[in-house]
Amino acid sequence: MGDKARTRDELADHLDQQIEEIKSPFNLWVTGEEVGHEPTISEAAIHYIKCGGASDFARRRQSSQPSLSSGSP
Repeated sequence: MGDKARTRDELADHLDQQIEEIKSPFNLWVTGEEVGHEPTISEAAIHYIKCGGASDFARRRQSSQPSLSSGSP
């Protein structure tokens, strides 16, 4: 698999996982509590970003990825 295909697949996987979190029952519930009605996916995504879900996701994903600057050849 070429580097571009691998990068594309990794990005697709990253986005799929993040969308799963946005659509999770917990995120939909807390968003609904905030907006006072059953939230749209857009409202859930905005809530997820504003409340740190996206940053937390990036931090968790980064910590699970091998470091490229580990000094290994």
